Amino acid sequence: MTFTQSAARLPSPPSRLTRLLDLARRVPFGPMVSATTWAVIVGTGLVVASVVAGVAWRPGLIAMQALLPLLGAAVLVAASVAVARRRPIAGSVGCLVAAGAAALVLPVATAASKPPWVEEADRLTIYSANLRRSNGRVAEALEMARRSDADVVVLIEFVEEFDKPLEASGLLDVYPTVVRDRREDGNVLLTRLPSSDTEVVRHAGFELPAARVDVGGRAVFVAGVHTQAPHSRAYVDRWQEHLGGVARAVDGHANVVAIGDFNGSLWNPPMRELAAWGFTDAHDATGSGLARTWGASLPGHEPVVSLIGIDHAMSRGPDIVPISIRDARVPGSDHRSIEVTYAVR
Repeated sequence: MTFTQSAARLPSPPSRLTRLLDLARRVPFGPMVSATTWAVIVGTGLVVASVVAGVAWRPGLIAMQALLPLLGAAVLVAASVAVARRRPIAGSVGCLVAAGAAALVLPVATAASKPPWVEEADRLTIYSANLRRSNGRVAEALEMARRSDADVVVLIEFVEEFDKPLEASGLLDVYPTVVRDRREDGNVLLTRLPSSDTEVVRHAGFELPAARVDVGGRAVFVAGVHTQAPHSRAYVDRWQEHLGGVARAVDGHANVVAIGDFNGSLWNPPMRELAAWGFTDAHDATGSGLARTWGASLPGHEPVVSLIGIDHAMSRGPDIVPISIRDARVPGSDHRSIEVTYAVR
């Protein structure tokens, strides 16, 4: 008798997709989601508390305060996830933190009411741009400033290498009054309006080019601002001193505008102190407080996404009201420009 024995078939190895799915089933996603949810809730809660308490002593905290709108959106998602997963404690705490963030963020997205005299008042337009000291496209950036047709132009991080492009831009033909501080990366203020008291203010802890311009017979003191960036703990105190110095720089003038790169957001305590001292932020007053004007980028490149709003126009006085503001990309810079129009009576 003859026996036929078939060869035993070996099982085929699992596919890559099968192995990945098997690995995924072993990952403890539940605990990971819970940990991430709590991290977002607690982290955002601490940032909200620091804003309310007026605390800003570390660069990381200052940056997180500037990112509060994004953190508010993140904590809302985290609270929703907690509710969907039937985690009542995390959901409740997350909703409270989200409400706190909203209370700080939403008001700046609502325009303030304007007095009735605004419609018939004279107009003052100011353009400000941080050129970036390493800008390889500064000629284009200066042409953009010229096309703004503003009454006053403020240029931040203006280095000596930009002198010839400035002369070639035609700006000096349009704006005969020029005020410039001579720091390594100084600032320039140009105006075509009748002006007096053109000076570099030095008693504020840092230098601000300034001029008192005539707007329909009313004097407005305009100062260009570039504060120290709080990028390390060694510079945080100087940053706070500079922001406090903005008020000192314009003291003694009835109607003022401080405009430029404040290196601070509307949720950083020193900026909130300026508001408490009577300054009005043009973004805030016009309902544009969520505008983002700066993003990290490599030298020679523009940011893909602007992350935080640190360029501001701050005004104070009974006869000046911001009525509009817009921002735009500046060729070669990591900042966006701001152009604000004021009503002046």
